[in-house]
Formats: sequence, structure tokens, C-alpha cells
Amino acid sequence: MTSLVLAASESSGNFVNLDIHVWEWFALAAFITALLVADLLLVHRKPHDISFKEAALESAVWISIGLAFSGVIYYIGKTSGIAADGTHG
Repeated sequence: MTSLVLAASESSGNFVNLDIHVWEWFALAAFITALLVADLLLVHRKPHDISFKEAALESAVWISIGLAFSGVIYYIGKTSGIAADGTHG
């Protein structure tokens, strides 16, 4: 366990210091809440046995949403001028 703590403290210089505003965290929380509420109220409004096709479709939708979110984060990172190593330019 000590080696994990030491390894984590040695590599702490590899982290990027990101400046994320409070409103961005609230927007993310609101977006996630809206997705979950929509899923619960629209898709799962009636209890029923879920077929394989329905489960596959729901999984595809959630995976697509996750990939789209990752794409947005990637695009924002590319256009803000922050390189993968945390340097600007």
C-alpha cells in the first residue's frame, strides 16, 4: 500500500491544472440529471421485461451520448490551446 502512495506522489507533476468554473460543474450536473430523468420518465415509465433488442438500443444510445460528450470535451481542449502535456500553445 505504501508503494501506491509513493507512486502517486511521485507522478503528481504529470497532472494538468485545469480551471473549471463552478457554473460548468452545475451545467454538467443539470445535464446528467436531465438525462436520467428523461430515461426514467420517458423510457421506463411502465415496468416491463426488457427485450434484448430494447436493451441493445438503450445501450447504444447511452454509449453514443458518452462518445458525444467525449468529443465535445476533446474539441474544447483542442480549441482552447491546451496541449496533451498541459502546456499552452
